[in-house]
Amino acid sequence: MKSITQFVVVLSLLALIGCAAESEDGTPSCEISEDVGMNEMTGQVDGESWTAASSGYQIAGAVGFISAFTLDAHNLLSIRLHHTAVFTFNEGTGLVDVNDGGDVSDVFEAGGGPYEFFLGSASRDGGDVTLTVEDEVFHTDDGDGAGGYLYIDVVEEGQGNNPDVARGCFYFDAGSDSSGEVLSVVDGSFSVSAM
Repeated sequence: MKSITQFVVVLSLLALIGCAAESEDGTPSCEISEDVGMNEMTGQVDGESWTAASSGYQIAGAVGFISAFTLDAHNLLSIRLHHTAVFTFNEGTGLVDVNDGGDVSDVFEAGGGPYEFFLGSASRDGGDVTLTVEDEVFHTDDGDGAGGYLYIDVVEEGQGNNPDVARGCFYFDAGSDSSGEVLSVVDGSFSVSAM
C-alpha cells in the first residue's frame, strides 16, 4: 500500500473552507445532519441549498464505492471512493499528514466504519467528486486548492429485505476545466442504501 503526505493541501482546505470542522487532535472532521433523508444528499453548493436524490450506492470491484445525487437535469453530484485515508496531526510541523488506508473493496462492509477519505483524485488521493452546476462540470482534482474530506460513520446492516445503509458527511472545493472557477461545497450530508 502506497503512502502519501498531503501537508499543504489539507492545511489549505481547513483554512479555506470555513465550515470544515477539526477534531480534538487537529485532523479534519464533519457532522452528519440528522435531517438528511434516505437516498438523499443535503448541503450548500456555492452558497445555494441543495437537497438531491440518489438511487443508492454500489461497490464496484476495483473502482470502489460509487453514488450519484440528482437535484435536476442540470445539477448533479457523484462520489467515487477508491481507498480510505488515515489523517494524523504532526505536532512537529503543525500540519496534517494523510496516508493511504485500505481499499474500499477490501474494508467496506455492513457493520463497518468509520471510514475517512481524502477527496482529490480517486486513483491518487483515494476519492473524488464530480459536481455539475448549471451544466458546468467541476472536479475535486481540478483547480487551485481543490480537494476535500468525506466521512462515513457506519454502514448500517439491513434487516430482512432492507438493504445496508451508508451515512456520511463531506466538504470540498472543486474546479472547472473550462472556466477555471472553483466552487465550495460545505455542510454536505448523505444517507444511501445499497443497490
